[in-house]
Amino acid sequence: MEYEISLETVKEAILTGQVEEILGYNFFNKELLLIALTHKSYTYFFNQEYMYSNERLEFLGDNVLGLVISEILMSKYPEYKEGTLTKIKSHIVSEITLFNIAKNLNIDKFILLGKSEFTSNNHNKKSIISDAIEAIIGAIYKDGDLEAAKSFIKKHFNNYINIIHDEDFFTDYKSMLQEIVQKRYKIKPEYYTFNEEGPEHEKIFYVRVIINNRNYGEGAGKNKKEAEQNAAKNTINIFDE
Repeated sequence: MEYEISLETVKEAILTGQVEEILGYNFFNKELLLIALTHKSYTYFFNQEYMYSNERLEFLGDNVLGLVISEILMSKYPEYKEGTLTKIKSHIVSEITLFNIAKNLNIDKFILLGKSEFTSNNHNKKSIISDAIEAIIGAIYKDGDLEAAKSFIKKHFNNYINIIHDEDFFTDYKSMLQEIVQKRYKIKPEYYTFNEEGPEHEKIFYVRVIINNRNYGEGAGKNKKEAEQNAAKNTINIFDE
């Protein structure tokens, strides 16, 4: 696979305002936006020692995002306790949410990566693309202020905040499945983690439900608990067919 995204291409997209238009924010310091779009593999592969990768901005953006979402949730849902707010926040700032937002904005088309990331087909890797969104949030915070970052977050995360009204979000599928299985078979379902992907700090777990030594639904999640809930949900859907 040929190396597709060049520094010149990304710089031109920034200078012409193409990237800022899809983000809905105009940078005073456009260098910050370039850094936010530069993955560490690019600086390593091309030995661009004068360039910074987006790691530090991603760290900043992660914390700004967490703060803003926490503030929004506390204001929007004063009746919810800390545990519920934490669950909702984790869902909203999850890797898959960030990835979906980035893909909807076509941000992945402007991320500078080392050639190895393309040859190994990592240009669509969820962690790389989701980190870029957090880096952009960090860049907006540094370029403008907290209000600028908050405006960006409200605009692009609003739909994910609103979906928590869906009753499905609060459903405990493991408890539902256990009730079904105990009623039918007088046993409890078992959960088997059959795969793990990614580095320690951003692992994705894959879980399968086993009932009477038979495989049923599978599910994925950023932790085993989430993966088990998704596997239980998919198993319930199988029973309902």
